[in-house]
Amino acid sequence: MAVNLNLLPPDLQINKGLGRILKTIKSINVILIVAFIVFSLGVGGFFVVSKISLNSVQSSVDKLKSQVKAQETSEQKLILLKDRLSKIYSIKSTPSASKNIDGANSLLTNVSPNSTMDQAVIEPTKADISLKVQSNEDLGILFTNIKNTSSFKFIDLYSFDYSPSVGYLVKLNMNNK
Repeated sequence: MAVNLNLLPPDLQINKGLGRILKTIKSINVILIVAFIVFSLGVGGFFVVSKISLNSVQSSVDKLKSQVKAQETSEQKLILLKDRLSKIYSIKSTPSASKNIDGANSLLTNVSPNSTMDQAVIEPTKADISLKVQSNEDLGILFTNIKNTSSFKFIDLYSFDYSPSVGYLVKLNMNNK
């Protein structure tokens, strides 16, 4: 049989009701400390998981930002390319005066170098040229070339002058209309 010895004087002893309350409080304190430790570990784990998740989301955001920037630059290049193409097509669609330049050159074939072209205004639909022709032979060649050309639909001789010092001054208006 166990003997319970209490060496405390009776006036310093804790009464039985208070002893039970203290035991209960001690048990509750242990439970609360364990709960606090578990809660602290749970919150710490939550913060670690949240940090890992945040880093993952941040890397995804950075990747998306780089993709958006790449998309922006490629779209800008595409818009510039479309703009350039539209300008190229608009230039291609404008009428060219090269046919009229070739036609005006064909009029001067076989004419001697002494004859000169003073002025030329060549547009896509018409050409106006002013010539100084030195000799009758060059004038005949010029009129033969005018007669045989198919580059222009209408050729008007709107000025024809003769000067003994210069020769013949011929002004032609040629239309494709």
